[in-house]
Parts: sequence; C-alpha cells; structure tokens
Amino acid sequence: MNYAEITQTSDVYDDNSNDWHFYQQSYMGGRRWITTENLFRHSREDHDDYVTRLKRATYVNYCRPIIDIYTSFIFGVETSIARNTEDELYRQLIFDADFQGHSMHNFMETVATFSQVFGYVGIVVDMQNGYPDSIDGRSPGVRITAVLHHV
Repeated sequence: MNYAEITQTSDVYDDNSNDWHFYQQSYMGGRRWITTENLFRHSREDHDDYVTRLKRATYVNYCRPIIDIYTSFIFGVETSIARNTEDELYRQLIFDADFQGHSMHNFMETVATFSQVFGYVGIVVDMQNGYPDSIDGRSPGVRITAVLHHV
C-alpha cells in the first residue's frame, strides 16, 4: 500500500466531514465554536462591526445538555447486561470493554453520546493478543475488546 491509498477517504466522508466537524464543535461548545464558519456576517454589517461581534460573542451550548440528558435517561440506572459472569472471556469484556478500564455500560454510554452527535458511529470488536487455538476462543492470553470509531 502506498500513502495515497492509506489516506484515501470515501465519498460519504468527503460529503459529510464538514458537517460532522460542525456537530462536534457544537457539542463541545466554548470559545472554539465562535468562528467565521459558524457565526455569519449580516448583509449590512461592515467588517469592523463583524469582528467586534465575533470578539463579544458567547455560545450558549444547548446541544450538549440535551444529548447528555437523553443519554443519562437511558443509562442513568446501571442495569446489568452481564448474563453469564462465570465465563471468563465474557466477564473480561463486560468489565473492561475497551482495554482502557471502561465497563461495557460506560462504553455503550459513550457510543450513545457520539451516535447522537455524529448521526452514527462504528464499533470494531476484535480479539487481542492473537487468535484462539480453538473455535470457542479459549486460548490463554486471548482477549475480546471493543473500539469506538467516530469522526
């Protein structure tokens, strides 16, 4: 593979990347949201007035609280999604879903948040440390992990 193939993006990404960036900025809020791309100049506003308005502008972030309230309503009470915690591989996935110490509950809460921000996300489920020696994945050192991908 060459550099051009590795850095190639899909048409869907090319068509939506500016919108996704705007959605992420809107969710994060703060002074970084106040840019010439997000705060437009009025038709009869001269340049100096526009620059002054940019400097004085504030952003009341309504996006983040709405998304966070909705997500907290769904995930507010930590219900156990663990069914058979006697299975070691399953228990490892439930209590450390992403190799970063996040439980499956916390991982799925993050998935819910970013899927609301961007419209959709991807989750890759993989086996860490090689492949199992048997069909059921019971090799020592083999671990299932989940990774969240968003823009």
